[in-house]
Amino acid sequence: MTRFFSHVLDILPAKSADREVEEGKHMIQPWRVYTAILLVSIFLGITMQFAAIFDLRPGAFLMRSDAVIGKAIDSILAGGGSQSVAVRRAHLSGALNLDKALVSRLRNQYGKDLSDPKVQFQVIEELQKGLQSRYPLNSRDKMKEAVALAFPGNVDQLMKMSDRLDSYNAWLRSTWGTMLDKSFKDREDILKSKRTEIFGTDADKIWTVDLRMNTLNRILSALNRVKNAPLKDKLAFFMDTIRQEYGSDTDAFIDSYQQELLKHFIGLESVQADLGKMKPQERELSLRAIRQAFNVDQATLARWEALDKIREDRWERGLMYMKERQKIVDSVHGATRDFLLDALRSSYFGKDAATVTSEEKAGYFRFKGRRIYGLN
Repeated sequence: MTRFFSHVLDILPAKSADREVEEGKHMIQPWRVYTAILLVSIFLGITMQFAAIFDLRPGAFLMRSDAVIGKAIDSILAGGGSQSVAVRRAHLSGALNLDKALVSRLRNQYGKDLSDPKVQFQVIEELQKGLQSRYPLNSRDKMKEAVALAFPGNVDQLMKMSDRLDSYNAWLRSTWGTMLDKSFKDREDILKSKRTEIFGTDADKIWTVDLRMNTLNRILSALNRVKNAPLKDKLAFFMDTIRQEYGSDTDAFIDSYQQELLKHFIGLESVQADLGKMKPQERELSLRAIRQAFNVDQATLARWEALDKIREDRWERGLMYMKERQKIVDSVHGATRDFLLDALRSSYFGKDAATVTSEEKAGYFRFKGRRIYGLN
């Protein structure tokens, strides 16, 4: 970091030699220091936030909320994280500072069963989450310190599990793209083979019911980056993964989490991009196919499709309103503008015009937001 900081100072424009002599050879130039600090802060802030956005750890939540991602992106656009450069340096080089409550809970919850590979797996996942929040730039380097602090008598076996998990995650990140074109049986065989290769006989003990959701999380993250595959192939791949993980319990699982699964599959950016390119009738058929895949019954399908038509009409009117509104804003001023905007809102929104007016006065424009086909 010191080298990076020095390099930033070197590339900044300097004053002339004569000017520096006049101001004193040893005088610090504050503007150069402040600029360098700002650049370093932005650089680290972006690094930290991308690490948060693209977290693909097996322990990451399947249902990561849009709000979390939005806050991270907002922080990037704002020019960096809230922590100072000094604090980030401390996180890189200082002594481990792990939440005492986390350590206490881990000991109470897992301390008696650390001989179980599944428990070891869970411990490493939880430590990873705790470390990533405090040491986003070097959480893996801090793992051994954290293990020694939480379970000083089990460092070797837990670090062995940590290394295995790192290897498995690295393999998944490098392989998921090629898995898309393979059959369900081939994918199942490849996954089982790799798990056995890395975890040995412990693989069957680790991949039990409560870890299946983590596989779906990784698949959703992967599918979100697929650009060229047809929508039907993405859906088939995701459904095959669910069947692979849940077997005879697949229908029960889908029925229990139907709305959540639909929301997060349809909400994927790659899926939305596909839907956005379709004509309304084609989009309607695609949404029906997706919902049927998740066991939505006929009566519910009919209600969803009626709602889709209402939303389609609302967005069409809303976007037309925004265009006409912009014309008024660009060409008219003062009381006349307010009068024309009130009339425009009334013509488009009727009884809801007052609500739209209040929203716009507060700085919120509903039709500037992201349209999510099938969801809003």
